[in-house]
Amino acid sequence: MQQSRISTLNQLDGILKRHMEQELASWRARLRSDPEYVVNMLNGGPSSSSSASPERRLQYPVILSALMQAAIKPDSDTWKGLVDTGVISALCNWAATAEFGNLGQGAGAETLTAEEAELWKKHPAPYTPIFQTMLYALTQDPVPGSATQRRTVRDVSNNWTRMMKRVWQEPFGILEAEPREQRIEGRWHIVELVKTMLSLDSEFYGVLLDPEDRTLAVLLRNWIHTTADADAANTAVLLTQLLQESEETKPRPWRVYAARHSVPSSRELFTRAVVGANKASFTSDSAGRPVINVDPAQALNTILIALAKHLSTLDAGVVMIDVNFFVTTIIPHCQEDRQVFTRSLLNSKKLWAASVQAIRRANGTSMANAVEWVLRMYSNVIDVLRDADEQDVATTIIEKILAHDFFNAAEGSCPFLKGNAAGLFGQFMADIGECAPNMSAKASALVRSQLPRQKLLHHFMCACAPRNTTEIAEDFQIIAQHGPLTSNLVATEADGRYYAHQAWVRLIQLESVVGDTGGCRRRGCTKSAADSAVVCPGCKTLRYCCSKCLKRDKAEHQLLCKWTPLLERIREEDRAQLTGDATAQASVAGICSIVDGTLVMDEL
Repeated sequence: MQQSRISTLNQLDGILKRHMEQELASWRARLRSDPEYVVNMLNGGPSSSSSASPERRLQYPVILSALMQAAIKPDSDTWKGLVDTGVISALCNWAATAEFGNLGQGAGAETLTAEEAELWKKHPAPYTPIFQTMLYALTQDPVPGSATQRRTVRDVSNNWTRMMKRVWQEPFGILEAEPREQRIEGRWHIVELVKTMLSLDSEFYGVLLDPEDRTLAVLLRNWIHTTADADAANTAVLLTQLLQESEETKPRPWRVYAARHSVPSSRELFTRAVVGANKASFTSDSAGRPVINVDPAQALNTILIALAKHLSTLDAGVVMIDVNFFVTTIIPHCQEDRQVFTRSLLNSKKLWAASVQAIRRANGTSMANAVEWVLRMYSNVIDVLRDADEQDVATTIIEKILAHDFFNAAEGSCPFLKGNAAGLFGQFMADIGECAPNMSAKASALVRSQLPRQKLLHHFMCACAPRNTTEIAEDFQIIAQHGPLTSNLVATEADGRYYAHQAWVRLIQLESVVGDTGGCRRRGCTKSAADSAVVCPGCKTLRYCCSKCLKRDKAEHQLLCKWTPLLERIREEDRAQLTGDATAQASVAGICSIVDGTLVMDEL
């Protein structure tokens, strides 16, 4: 038996290459002349063909190829005759009982020897061409809603749960990385078929919402294992639509179905997906709700590991979609079990490093939204932890982010720190400042070593300048007056100046909170400059521990050298507000003030 299977596989490629056209022509004619014979052949397919001769078993891939070609023209008499004869149900049955190598040897992939497994990897999952055939039939019909299309939808719906159980039980390699194209196809066609069915018939939601259905589990598991850009994005978008809490953002077919039927909560659906994606056995209570029999922390850790992998390897545009899935869908559901959520975030060794890497990888690309969504993830996670009175955990996570060279990554991504991204950057600076008093001595020293950031200040201040010029305007007041509390130069949120203003003001505030007032002003130097006579000859304000540090800092400092006296006054004002020092406040009175994170220039 084993030798027969290996021999069949070894023959397959050669036979198909030599005789494919001849065999296809023969089967195409048979599809037209005798569709009932073809359907009977399929109904006697994978689960019952172990006794068939090798020659006959080799016919099945050819039959499927012929059917796929016929499905491309679903309005043809040939395809209509096949559908009327029951070819869709026969194909569904084949997929639901799919066996090794697409040949129907009666042996599941779990029983393969090492030699058989290597041969099997060269071939697609047995249900992949079947799903592709169905997809062609549903999407290529020039007459939407035709009788043939309606019957196809009905037959797929009636057999869907059986097919997804088979995919869930035995993925046939679609979770593997290689061969890449075949594995992507195996996952892709499932997603596309679900989307197509939902667009054609809102009642298909009833199939997906059935407690016995495994579709959500299959989709989440595919997302966890994917290594391809389009595959990850396509799956994440669909999962977001199916699992997110907000009813307003659900697709129209969902709202149509929910208006007519009672639907489970998105929390129940999320639980079902997570349990199934971790390959736990499904059980239900008396009300049909899934019973969790998998460690919640382990399940969430699996998702966080997958997200970290995507952030590190996938295209920046996909990063945006994946982080959106995490922020809008996963985080809201996980808040109900805050202890597990907090522990998983804290113990994630790769997620925060990968998030900074995603910002760094955005350099040189047009995917600015990836930077924005990573910063949005920081903001959401910190807000959730703060609401749960987990300030210490939020502080630890911020320390992890900064330890992976966040500020250098942000500087490299300056072109993308605009609009909403600039606002979120400013919010993250405020979060760091709020957590700074609770940081360990080591973490505080780390933050100080990464400041000041004159390139970032220059970038955000330029964004506040008139016409977004690349040089700071001569009138510093024009730059300063791009906040909501200023007079005649208030900028709208649409042009991003408001967000840029918030970003550089909060960056200065952070420097005031963690900075060493008597330290050398070159970033990274920990020596004192209190008694040093080395001062920048341009601004005559910044003091350095030695001439070597002055020289090393010149490239960055010259960006803002002429405005340094005013910037230092702003820092002094901020420090005065933080310490309540009335003398310090008086020394800068009449120059500037910071109100609710907004810089207001009184006079210059």
